[in-house]
Amino acid sequence: MILKSKSLAYEEIKIDDEAERMAFYEKCGPSVRQMPQIFINDQRVGGLAGLQAALAQLGSQSQ
Repeated sequence: MILKSKSLAYEEIKIDDEAERMAFYEKCGPSVRQMPQIFINDQRVGGLAGLQAALAQLGSQSQ
C-alpha cells in the first residue's frame, strides 16, 4: 500500500511452495524467516520498517 500510495512501481513475487520458500530464505540469509521481505535494486532492505527507512533516505537524498 505504501508503494502504491507513492505511485512507485514494484513487483510482487508470491512464493507458493516449500522449495521456493527455502530458496528465498537462502537468498536472504539465515536470520530472515518472515515475510514480506523487500528488495530495492536487488538489495534487501527488510520488511515494512526497512522499506520506510529506505524511502525516507531516498527522499532526503533527492532534496
